[in-house]
Amino acid sequence: MLKDFLKWSELKQNLDATANQPPYFNEGEAWWCSVGINIGSEINGKDNLYIRPVIILKKLSKDSFVGIPMTSKIKAGSWYISINFSGKISTANLAQIKTFNYRRLQDKYGQLDINTYLSLKARLKSLLDL
Repeated sequence: MLKDFLKWSELKQNLDATANQPPYFNEGEAWWCSVGINIGSEINGKDNLYIRPVIILKKLSKDSFVGIPMTSKIKAGSWYISINFSGKISTANLAQIKTFNYRRLQDKYGQLDINTYLSLKARLKSLLDL
């Protein structure tokens, strides 16, 4: 599959130029987020906004957060955790955590229940040996 890096670059410039008020987001929420086109095994977004659901792991400020991208594919392994959103199973890809700016956020996707969120944090902390 040929990746259209130029199209993503143009969209990224448009997102960066957006000067609107940051949406109110919280830890434990999942949002549709423009993650873009990436290199190699890095997770890519889909559709014309290059989006995928991202869990807000840690809010850093009103402008930024550490997020965990999700996929609808069921994956097994220590760096994956299955999450149930309204009866749909998704997989959080813990190896793909990164810092995001609010300008990448599109729409709220859902809210993790507190036990799932705490389990996710504990699993990541264990994997990172913190």
